[in-house]
Amino acid sequence: MAKLLAQTYPVIDCDAVNARLLEPGQKGFEQLKTLDYIALKDGKIDKQHMANKIFCDPKKKREVESLLHPLIFEEVNTWVGRQNAKILFVEMPILFEIGAQSCFDEIWCVVCNEQTAIERLMKYRNFSYEQAKMRIENQWSQDQKRAQSTIVIDNSGSFDQLKRTVLHYEERLR
Repeated sequence: MAKLLAQTYPVIDCDAVNARLLEPGQKGFEQLKTLDYIALKDGKIDKQHMANKIFCDPKKKREVESLLHPLIFEEVNTWVGRQNAKILFVEMPILFEIGAQSCFDEIWCVVCNEQTAIERLMKYRNFSYEQAKMRIENQWSQDQKRAQSTIVIDNSGSFDQLKRTVLHYEERLR
């Protein structure tokens, strides 16, 4: 959805911000590398190793999030401050889990059935079935997200279906 909206509106991707923060020399990298359960591989944070550690241990997950989330919000706020557009989109996969709903005028939530989500994580992020399942289990349920959203877009179908739905909702912004 964000790629479609980015054709018309400014969009920031919090996963991309997170990835930048984990690069050597960046604030996130410098903070995380001090944790004893974070491994480096070729001078970079081994993201797979980190995911394996934190998604099995809620305390470690909270610790990593407590370091990274403020840095991500700082980058998002800086980005928002530089924009001149009236309408902006922030793609934030864990918006609900971190309680950031009140930061936004509207919440557009993209949902799909669990099997589709697992298949997409395996295909596009090279996750194993177990990794994909664990990632989904660490997020709010689709029903919880629906209840807290202004607009719910079902992405269980084709890209063309998603595009039509996004364009439909985008029309009301103009």
